[in-house]
Amino acid sequence: ADASARADAIDTSAVIPQIGVAVDQLIDLVDEADGLVSGVASAAEILPAMLGYEGERDYVLLALTNAELRAAGGIPGAVALISADDGKIELGEQTSATAFGEREEALPLTEAELELYSDTLGRFVQNVTATPAFGRTGELMAARWEERYGESPDGVLSVDPVALSYILAATGPIELLDGV
Repeated sequence: ADASARADAIDTSAVIPQIGVAVDQLIDLVDEADGLVSGVASAAEILPAMLGYEGERDYVLLALTNAELRAAGGIPGAVALISADDGKIELGEQTSATAFGEREEALPLTEAELELYSDTLGRFVQNVTATPAFGRTGELMAARWEERYGESPDGVLSVDPVALSYILAATGPIELLDGV
């Protein structure tokens, strides 16, 4: 961040164009590196706790599908519980979003949410991603999970098919226990 700030302060207005262009390219590279390093630093701060370094953590994972777009990605199709303990990740309970059914009375929603999304935001798991505020998506999904399974997750994560394809491109194929 310091290098980026210093690079951004370089004045190239009085140099010959060839030097100015080269310096501008360097500034762009330093700014890009700052963004990447900043992201890695944030991940390094939160990942140990998320991966259960301080004790087991449970997360509800929403597998989104882009068949029906929602503000937070897509419509949840599959839902699973994943547990992380000391870096080991295990897949637990798995179900579909439709298995949660319709809630007779919507979860408590704000007036603004009711105005924007109607009460379907709090009635159907498929609509928890209608809001672009993923923190709110997480609250709604965690409440539905706890309602159904009696356990409150430590967090809610989501992945869409495009992101999953990037992960699989980086990791290569993943072999399941049944050999598939």
